[in-house]
Amino acid sequence: MKQSYAILSVLLAGLMTLSCAKEKEKEVVPPADFYLVIDTSGSMASGTMKRVKEKLPALLESARQGDRIHLLQFDEKPQTIGEYTIRSAEDRRTVEKAILDLKPSGAYTDIKQLIAYLKENTRSTNSSAKQYIVVLSDGIDDPRPGRKSRKDRVELKEYEATEKLPVQEPYIFYVHLGDKTSVAAEEGLKEDLKDLSTEVKVVKPTDAADAGLDEVKKDIEATRPPAETPWWQALWAKATALPLWVWGCVAAALLLLLLLLRRAFRTIKPLEGILSFYEATEHPSMAREVNLHKFRRDDLTIGSQAGAVIRIKDSAFPAQIRLKAKRSGKDFLFGFAKKDLQRMEFLVQKKRGFISSGDRFRIANYTFEYSHGTKK
Repeated sequence: MKQSYAILSVLLAGLMTLSCAKEKEKEVVPPADFYLVIDTSGSMASGTMKRVKEKLPALLESARQGDRIHLLQFDEKPQTIGEYTIRSAEDRRTVEKAILDLKPSGAYTDIKQLIAYLKENTRSTNSSAKQYIVVLSDGIDDPRPGRKSRKDRVELKEYEATEKLPVQEPYIFYVHLGDKTSVAAEEGLKEDLKDLSTEVKVVKPTDAADAGLDEVKKDIEATRPPAETPWWQALWAKATALPLWVWGCVAAALLLLLLLLRRAFRTIKPLEGILSFYEATEHPSMAREVNLHKFRRDDLTIGSQAGAVIRIKDSAFPAQIRLKAKRSGKDFLFGFAKKDLQRMEFLVQKKRGFISSGDRFRIANYTFEYSHGTKK
């Protein structure tokens, strides 16, 4: 018994060492800022705005608990529509509704004004927070006639605050929804946006139905630490990563534990009762009594052979009869095989198919009586 406990302890200790190895301290991931910038110039009314409204809500799935969504629109002049902190599904629905309410009514698209506005309004007080700026437009640049074009470089110094904040460079995705563009125009756009960040990517939708946001979403998720998973998912992931030999040890440990518990249970709740018996030629007062609690196991055998738990020293007694005990409330019942029932004659039987306390039965020349409890 002691040896079994020692083996079990070694197996469980090995398993705990493998599965509960000290992990690196979890990185505290600060909330991110998402700037969703949507072109609302009149040219977006030709079906492009519809695509944006259909596809943009899916991008919100990248926003986690505590992230902030800044919704902006721009044409000739940019403006902030609203700022939202994601705490629940209801907050996401609020952002989606604000997107659906956008109207493409502006006459021009002025990138210079947009860049200046972003420079002034995308400052975060959290230096470790990531910023993602997603601009969706069908035209690279189309300022009002008379306004300076891209050839006149945007001087951002005039828009900078007096005190510069130590913030991370934002990730900028310019999703170009227009039908026509040129390499030169894209390179010029990248140069303009690099005044805000070196992390600039121009995304082109792959077909008319695609808004390019699946690619943006994938890139955003690649730049963020993995979201914290529920403990049961993390445990399952660790379990499936264990090699087969570890699972073999686990199975062996569980089997050994089951056997030990089964033995412990029987030790704690041993058989109770007295089985008395006497021969037909003897008076009942001469009955011999066997205290069943001494055996500490559920199986009883009555017979003349040496292996019988209750031995009748009579060579004429039938072959061993096996009785299977089971707990019934505070009492024990004994079941028996049909073949053994043929050898048994009940004088008193309270419950059909079982031997219960107070029952009397005969086997060959011997009368037996089972009583629950012990005599004091």
